[in-house]
Amino acid sequence: MKEKLKRTQLYISKEDHEKLKNYSIADNKTISGEVREAVKQFIVKKESMDKSVNKKKDSLFNIIGMCEDGAVKKPAKKDYKEYIYNLPLEDDNK
Repeated sequence: MKEKLKRTQLYISKEDHEKLKNYSIADNKTISGEVREAVKQFIVKKESMDKSVNKKKDSLFNIIGMCEDGAVKKPAKKDYKEYIYNLPLEDDNK
């Protein structure tokens, strides 16, 4: 079964249209087909980037690499709240 398509309109420069037309001829595709393929690639790339950004926001992901060769870079006992709960470090003077 063919995928249902949504009609849309976009404006591009004359130069970009000419290049797109030449690429579509070389690839034996329609201009619309080339644009659909480019949009799909754009969406896949954006979704991939979103997933990697979410990993960076994940508290447990932040503790990766804290230890190097068995030595803790930062005193984990003291800083665990910062790494696990994303809370600011407590002031030792309190």
